[in-house]
Amino acid sequence: EIGGLQDVIVMAANAAGVDLPRGSRKSDEWIAAALASHDVTHVLGVAANKVMLNAYRNIEQTWRRIAHIESVPNLKKSTAIDLSGDGAWPQVPDSGEIKQAELSDEGYELQPYTFGRVFNLTYQMMQDDDVGAFLRIPQIIGRTGAQTILHLVWKLVMDNTGDFFSDANGNLDEGVATALGVDSLSAGRAKFLQQVGPDGAPMNVYPKVLAVPPALGGTARTLYNREYVVQSGGSTKNTRPANNEHKGLYEPREVPELSLSANASATAWHLFANPLDVAAVRVGFLQGRQEPRVRSESFPVGRLGMGWEAVLHFGAAFGNHRGAYKATGVAEA
Repeated sequence: EIGGLQDVIVMAANAAGVDLPRGSRKSDEWIAAALASHDVTHVLGVAANKVMLNAYRNIEQTWRRIAHIESVPNLKKSTAIDLSGDGAWPQVPDSGEIKQAELSDEGYELQPYTFGRVFNLTYQMMQDDDVGAFLRIPQIIGRTGAQTILHLVWKLVMDNTGDFFSDANGNLDEGVATALGVDSLSAGRAKFLQQVGPDGAPMNVYPKVLAVPPALGGTARTLYNREYVVQSGGSTKNTRPANNEHKGLYEPREVPELSLSANASATAWHLFANPLDVAAVRVGFLQGRQEPRVRSESFPVGRLGMGWEAVLHFGAAFGNHRGAYKATGVAEA
């Protein structure tokens, strides 16, 4: 039976065939011997890493539903090319000549950065025999690592860098008439489908995800799940049900960052296309690694303990504006 952190260390030592000093497990000699063993610290590191990765994977990663995920070779700013063709394919004449497509390219810059945290197995933890504290730290690190990506991606959306959502791009509506409902969602869908490529041909991009702040979560789920919704009326005796043409069309996603970050709004809502079709947001990971890299290291001479360093290399940027739409839900300021 495992009673505490010291029991975990003893089990790791026994499994590795390492003899720890006899006597008190709280003695400096015993703790120093345990930390000096690579086999023991390796087992502890594996346990901590597993806890961290589980926490990292288990958080709701809403950004994955709207972003195209790609690999970047280094931490330099790069330009992703999104090629748009010259419309439908022409009919091949009897001569059999197939015309070469004329491609226009639109570049989207992506700058990855490094994010990281350190968590430690301290002398005090070993003295206190606190296995719970040892495991809570990597759990917190893993969860906050996943939140770092969430915050960065949705901050990009809310900051609207470079006027991504704008009249010029044809993907923004403002005013009280844009408050989330059947009619405003129909108007947003229509605007989405009116997008054309650089060649002027229809893009045929359809909205798939409806991202909303928590205040609009109930409305979004109603529009997704119910065949009829209340179009007007204030009380249960004065309501007028209306056909809901949006049932099952747009996957609702509640995003706390939309109402808690800078430039937040409790009324704005967004539509996004399938990012595998037309990506409005791009997230690039260094060499394609989407999970933290973990490295262990012993404390310097004169200090008992060891630490683990967890880092993520990634960046987020806007992509093709034809894959997203925003409605402010309120009158223009």
